[in-house]
Amino acid sequence: MLPTLLRSMPVIVASMMVARRVSDQVGLFDERYRGGGDWDFCVRASQHFPFGFVDAPLTLYRKHATNSGNDPTRLRSEWQTRDWWILGAETMPAAARMLHERAARDGAGREEAALALASLGTIYATRADDPARAREMFRLALRLQPTRAKTWLRYMTTFLPRRAAARRE
Repeated sequence: MLPTLLRSMPVIVASMMVARRVSDQVGLFDERYRGGGDWDFCVRASQHFPFGFVDAPLTLYRKHATNSGNDPTRLRSEWQTRDWWILGAETMPAAARMLHERAARDGAGREEAALALASLGTIYATRADDPARAREMFRLALRLQPTRAKTWLRYMTTFLPRRAAARRE
């Protein structure tokens, strides 16, 4: 699950079941987050425990006009930026290094790990505007899969001036 969680957050916390030993080992939800605490918790848990899923609807999600997700004025714009700053500075780099070490050591899942690390590098390069962290993720990906041209290309664009890098999309 760790490679998936480095790219996105597919877990619906409302239907998640967690054994006590998981929170005993990785800790509870970090209260600094306003909306990304679930992603942080799942990334930390996935470093130590397997995930399973039930392929059936387990929760109902009701959308209506007054949902905060439908009304951007109800969600403070700095929450997402602040949450990503914490996630991107603390949780993700440590998880990425662990994923790289496992894939390099075991040999299994190298391609999946390399793709996840390259995807995370792309997030750092584009959305987070953090070329140094993006380079770190691309380098880890390239150590696992050195022949992937797309990763090399994205790695090289992190050295371009910001204006030129913005045009790469």
